[in-house]
Amino acid sequence: MPRKSDPGESLSGPSAAAVSAAMREVREERYLSVADTAKAADTAPGRLSAVESGRREPDFVLMMRVARALGVQPSEFIRRAEQPRHGGELTDALILAAMERAQRHARHKDAGVSYGAVVAHLGMPMGSATGRRLRPRFREIEAAGLIAPAKRHGVIVYTTTRKGAKLLRDAEPVQLPESPQHRQWREARAAATERVGGFRDDLRALLERGAALVADDATGLFLCCSGRVSGVSCST
Repeated sequence: MPRKSDPGESLSGPSAAAVSAAMREVREERYLSVADTAKAADTAPGRLSAVESGRREPDFVLMMRVARALGVQPSEFIRRAEQPRHGGELTDALILAAMERAQRHARHKDAGVSYGAVVAHLGMPMGSATGRRLRPRFREIEAAGLIAPAKRHGVIVYTTTRKGAKLLRDAEPVQLPESPQHRQWREARAAATERVGGFRDDLRALLERGAALVADDATGLFLCCSGRVSGVSCST
């Protein structure tokens, strides 16, 4: 459960307001209205609207129903609520830093990165809610001469201009979230570790089974050759 919003407390975890905002964000990304989502979640539209606007705190039952209606797990709301909110903190330096890192991590060597790559390196979910915050900032820094758009294979990509590079060099260091590549590597490593553990268990079981079969054969051979088993001929 999300904790109640209280400016005076120091408890960890996302606030109820952050979870409500995450629920609205996921709904808007799927282009669903409050009424349609509430109907699919078997709840009143007014109740869902009150939760999304922060007038009412979400409870676990409602989170489960809305998550099912939106095709996600309830934990997705918590995950998004725990992410840094960049609503009023999308500074020029932050966007330029995300572009610079996206360029360094790009698989191709051509200059320029896509809008989606910048979104990913900012740690923001792709969707309409993000677009309403980030797209205007792209237009502003483009007008300021900090970035320049171009087309590559029919796709719009952005490069940092000399003016933008200088601003980034002179700016205070910014903190970017974990890069998408590092997150994929970490998750792949965890999955590989789990699979290796499974292989080891399977191999151990096979070896133990093989050892048991060998022991049984050796015991049978010993009894046969020692004459302890009557009516059975022992051949080598």
